Amino acid sequence: MRPQPNGLELYVFDRSGTLVSYCKAGTTEIEQQHVKALSAENGLFTVVIWGGMDNTNISLETPVPYITTKGDLLFRLQQATQTTAILTGKRIYFGESPAVYLPDPSEYGSVFETAYVNLQEVTNRVKVEVEGLARQDDYEITIESANGAMNVGGFIGAGGETIYGSSPAFDDDGVLQAEFTILKLIPGYHTSLVIKDKQEGRELYRGDLLGTSY
Repeated sequence: MRPQPNGLELYVFDRSGTLVSYCKAGTTEIEQQHVKALSAENGLFTVVIWGGMDNTNISLETPVPYITTKGDLLFRLQQATQTTAILTGKRIYFGESPAVYLPDPSEYGSVFETAYVNLQEVTNRVKVEVEGLARQDDYEITIESANGAMNVGGFIGAGGETIYGSSPAFDDDGVLQAEFTILKLIPGYHTSLVIKDKQEGRELYRGDLLGTSY
């Protein structure tokens, strides 16, 4: 069954990228084709939609019409524990429409134009498997990334240093496994996989998850 996004946030931007209108669709699950009406005056506009924003581990900024731009910070991951962020089982979506034109209402009256937005998931599920470690309960596997904040336009925002936590466990074959849900990975932003022996207090491994950071 295809996942259905919920917690939709809809934003209308003018041709300069400034917010003119927005609304929240609440936490109700959205059907495959969802229709929502938003108001704007005449001109060229695009519609930006975020889905999955009902997550309690997300700190949302409050948009301000005629002030907020696409480059402004939209949300930041909160640390679910003292040190780590948890997105397990969560899905976050983003989409932006092509530009639509609304004529001058004083000349043409009320005009409704349809803006189509296809949502794409911006969360990734990562599974880590480690062989050759002695069985014990004191291993820690985390992902350190700069992708913990995103702006309204769907790009990674500044100051998003985040540590994603996990609950590593051995399978029946003695392989240590850990699963993560993280925000999208973009080359050029550091994302490191870190494995620690908590009992001895030392790192066993640290490596670039994408191999493209600089």
